Amino acid sequence: MIDTNSQFFAILTTVGMAKQANADALGTPWKITDMGVGDANPNGVADPPNPLPSPTQTLLINEWRRRPLNQLKVDPQDPAIIIAEQIIPADEGGKWIREIGLYDSDGDLVAVANCAPSYKPLMSQGSGRTQVVRMNFIVNNSGNVTLKIDPAVVLATRDYVDQKVLAELTKQDFKHSALVATTGPVVLNGLQTIDDVPLTADARVLVKHQALPKDNGLYSVSAAGVWTRSVDADSSLEVTPGLFVHVERGTTNGDSIWQLVSDAPIALGVSDLLFEMVAGRSGVNAGTYRSVTVDKYGRVIAGTNPATLSAYGISVASQADAEAQTAQDNSRPMTALRVFQAISARLVQATEAAFGWAKVATQAQTNSGVDDTTIVTPKKFSAGIAALVIQATEAVKGVAKVATLAQVRAGSGDDVFVTPYKMRLGFLSSFNAQGYIVFPSWMGGLIIQWTSGAQMAPGSAGAVYWPMAFPTACLWAISAPLGTSGNANAGNLVAGNISVSAVELFNWGPIATPSRIIAIGA
Repeated sequence: MIDTNSQFFAILTTVGMAKQANADALGTPWKITDMGVGDANPNGVADPPNPLPSPTQTLLINEWRRRPLNQLKVDPQDPAIIIAEQIIPADEGGKWIREIGLYDSDGDLVAVANCAPSYKPLMSQGSGRTQVVRMNFIVNNSGNVTLKIDPAVVLATRDYVDQKVLAELTKQDFKHSALVATTGPVVLNGLQTIDDVPLTADARVLVKHQALPKDNGLYSVSAAGVWTRSVDADSSLEVTPGLFVHVERGTTNGDSIWQLVSDAPIALGVSDLLFEMVAGRSGVNAGTYRSVTVDKYGRVIAGTNPATLSAYGISVASQADAEAQTAQDNSRPMTALRVFQAISARLVQATEAAFGWAKVATQAQTNSGVDDTTIVTPKKFSAGIAALVIQATEAVKGVAKVATLAQVRAGSGDDVFVTPYKMRLGFLSSFNAQGYIVFPSWMGGLIIQWTSGAQMAPGSAGAVYWPMAFPTACLWAISAPLGTSGNANAGNLVAGNISVSAVELFNWGPIATPSRIIAIGA
């Protein structure tokens, strides 16, 4: 504790006390945002005296760093004490820390403290470290103090992160498992046995049957005293609708999962806490019942063992339904008796107009086709067809196979027929100024193409491309000049080298003239 003999202490400045009084009177937030540190040695003397905080200070004696706070919180042990924290990274320093100040969002110095001299080295000096600076100071009403920070420019200590993660985890709906769950009201005190499981100190218990439902919840067992609520379920923020908890052991509740079904808002110690089992033992063993009853979570809670369809709630078909010639009801099953009655009603000769029975035809009956009271099997039908089906010839009606493409191309086989598809296979034509005829593949794929060339000057050379490229080769090409009236001299356009795509042309005549070309290829 700080007293009149304390050497190091923190106080509110006159400005800070005035701002706190104003915040308390008006109920407005007081925003403390930055922390400054200094060496209290503006003249750089070798061994400066330790500074003494003064309420009249508006600045530190020799401030060398001011940054946003990374944390401002109420001391969990004393709500009148505020803890301010700042982290100085390893790449800042090279100076002493002897004085600390807090600034609000207006930039005013509102609290000042001195501290035991501490040197903050730089990495370049051979010893770098991250340093945490904390100031504890007393206020009248911590509820009006708020933290205003930029999370992009502050750092967090490992302790802060650990506490923050733990605090967030305890808010989750999934809690750490409980050793046992109560099966009735219990006294929340000392060691006892619950659901046939002896409890030990610090065991977690799901309490769910108290006379006052507000007393239900997760508890930690005390060996010789009153149980306390578990640390992850001891505040309203941590006990939320839909909370789940597993129960590890117990004759009744072992290996079960329970859910808090109370609606929000929940005030711990005031609101009723109601838990329901969503998975676990229901008291019904596997294979006990053939017809079961389930609760709203789908768990089997009761059942019966019916021995008849009616006991299952299923009605059966009547005799009239069974003997009807057409289906009357497709929603009810038939018993063995009804099946026999249905068969007996249909033991008559089958005809086109009536259901019934019929004999299998003999092969002779099948071949003759004169009996209309028997049925033909696939085997006898095939044999009867075989006797009637023979190879077709020019003189005899019958059947014949479709010729293969190889047979069509080779012209072999006089006992097959050619389909239109194979007859035309490969045939193409284009009857235009630049056209072609492609003969069917069984004729060797012969191609005839014709085209025309542009006017060429005497003695010039050129080329003309075929309307379509020859797949294999251009075998022959000839060119002729296109005559016109009034020409006293004849043109002389001749074909030169040929390829699958084009032909060379030469004008050996005395006049300019266009050309027409025809080619043969494959």
